[in-house]
Amino acid sequence: MKTDLAGKVVVVTGASGAIGAAIALQFAEEEAKLVLHYRRSRENAEALRRKLKRSDSVIVRADLTKELEVRRLFAETLKRFGRVDTLVANAGSWESRDIPLHRMSLRQWRQTLDNVLTTAFLSMREFFRIVARQKCGNALLIASTAGVFGEAGHADYASAKSAMAFGLTRSLKNEIARLAPHTPDYCGGRVNCICPGWTIVPRTADRL
Repeated sequence: MKTDLAGKVVVVTGASGAIGAAIALQFAEEEAKLVLHYRRSRENAEALRRKLKRSDSVIVRADLTKELEVRRLFAETLKRFGRVDTLVANAGSWESRDIPLHRMSLRQWRQTLDNVLTTAFLSMREFFRIVARQKCGNALLIASTAGVFGEAGHADYASAKSAMAFGLTRSLKNEIARLAPHTPDYCGGRVNCICPGWTIVPRTADRL
């Protein structure tokens, strides 16, 4: 199947994690140019880049809960490649222990919403500013089945992912249509979301 992804510039946030790495590897198979974002594990990001072999890629560290660092991530992308065709908003972390709501601290609640929802908001906002200039672009948000069905012991994470999957995605898919409209030569910008279920990755392997 022809995907027309060769030469496209794709930013993958959270590329040092298992899901982000798998996404990046698939884009590399299609010969896309990749920006591999990580927050903590440079070692994982560098290992991923080695797997990409001949793909044109760059590694960028950023704390996506901070506006200036999000701006720097996209500024470095533009400096290297001159454009951004696709954003995969995959970054996000959670408290791996089961913490029922009646024992959950306000600090944990706010931290999870920041790490999941605020990172998506800031990343998408910066990307949309680029789309407004380019008049083209696509985005994919990675949510979770926890946001659809709930997850006992993880009300913070489920709430953040639900907001991403429903309120944020559905609003932004309408907004991008205004920024990157359909033309005779362009299909129009798109925003989509997928909600993976439990996935076998290092941090969850002992629970599956």
